[in-house]
Amino acid sequence: MKKKAIITIIIVALAGVGLYFAAGNKTTSQIQASVGTSVGDIAPAFSYTTLDGTKIDSASLRGKVVVITSSAAWCPTCIMEAQQFAPVYQKYKDDSVEFITVDIDPRDDKDFIKQFKQDNNTPWDYADAQGGADISKKFGFDRFEITYIIDKNGTIQFRDSVITSSDKLDAEIQKLL
Repeated sequence: MKKKAIITIIIVALAGVGLYFAAGNKTTSQIQASVGTSVGDIAPAFSYTTLDGTKIDSASLRGKVVVITSSAAWCPTCIMEAQQFAPVYQKYKDDSVEFITVDIDPRDDKDFIKQFKQDNNTPWDYADAQGGADISKKFGFDRFEITYIIDKNGTIQFRDSVITSSDKLDAEIQKLL
């Protein structure tokens, strides 16, 4: 009986040591996190080109909360969502929060999108379909009003596929600051 107990203890101890080394000394949360587009995933690396031609890489956004949304400048519900985002942008624009909107309609040219930005008081970064192609591909922007919020460490903390209200957006950003 005593011999079986000792053997069981040795087996459990060896299994624990094996798991420790197999995990590479990482914590459970580090092991479980993977790159993807679900809440809790590490956001995929991405780049985009703004309407004025500036290329931005996601690595330069580390340490900031990042709000990414898909839109089209002619879409009535996208206009409503942009108007919901505008006061939240104004509130957080100086607090390490970046807003990025990708206009996913390839028919919307840069001038049309710039006019949309001006008409709706949305001064944050926009990319047209070409400039935002990398984001669209990696985040699955196949329709309008998809919103992601990525925390300062690059982990997706929020995803919505309907119009996100200013109250909801504000509350989600507030959790991450």
